[in-house]
Amino acid sequence: MRKLVFAICAIQIAIMLFILVSAFTMSSDAAGEGMAQGLAMVGAIVVSVFVVPALLLATADKAMKVALVLSLAAPILLLLATTI
Repeated sequence: MRKLVFAICAIQIAIMLFILVSAFTMSSDAAGEGMAQGLAMVGAIVVSVFVVPALLLATADKAMKVALVLSLAAPILLLLATTI
């Protein structure tokens, strides 16, 4: 289960890094750039709030079920926020 938590967190970090780089390097009008950067930062904050504790728990090899729930919480919340 520890490797699964690490894999899920690594995928989330890679996706958020891609989104952040894309948001800050895109060329658009000022309003479009601002909205893209704001949305990317909100997503990064949501991911980091859940990924950092999940990685700390998985590294310490304690409460692996909680670490798995935390690692899956950010994608589920972002999915719900974008579909509702």
